[in-house]
Amino acid sequence: MPKLLLRTELFLVKNFDWQNTPHRTPLHVAAMCGHLDQVPLEFLTKETLSVLDKYGGTPLHEAAASGHADRIPIEVLTPELLSIPEKLYGNTVLHYLAYRNQRSLLPSERITDQMLSLENYNGETPQKILEHLSDYHSWLKASRRERATDQQKEKLWLVGYVWQGEITKGQASDALTQRATQ
Repeated sequence: MPKLLLRTELFLVKNFDWQNTPHRTPLHVAAMCGHLDQVPLEFLTKETLSVLDKYGGTPLHEAAASGHADRIPIEVLTPELLSIPEKLYGNTVLHYLAYRNQRSLLPSERITDQMLSLENYNGETPQKILEHLSDYHSWLKASRRERATDQQKEKLWLVGYVWQGEITKGQASDALTQRATQ
């Protein structure tokens, strides 16, 4: 769409859902689909990026929760916008980035210790989430090195997978996933 036809007001209007309830702005939809980087910067303002959708989330929450935080222009990532809690669970953009282990997408100078210690409604902070993910990944790596279970071996046999010697849980899981996609 030609830039001269765009106005800030267009980015503030919510579409309606099937119940005829105001739902999301065009920026929410762009964020969900990974297209925030295609919106002209002059329309990515505090006003347009802090509009709450039907569930109480901003376009930045939507982008981070949908796995498209890498499409958010760095210029708009202010501490104020990153610290807005969404209404449903109280998560900030940093919470969603922590859940996806994508905190590294943000320049460290844009993140304060105070932002990392903001609690959601479950009492989780982005810092705690990152620590739990680190523990989980360590456990997962160790678990994948263990011997495959009898149940995994039986499933491998049923799908016609042949292995020689000992097989690990990780190898068995990968082989079953590969067979399922085939």
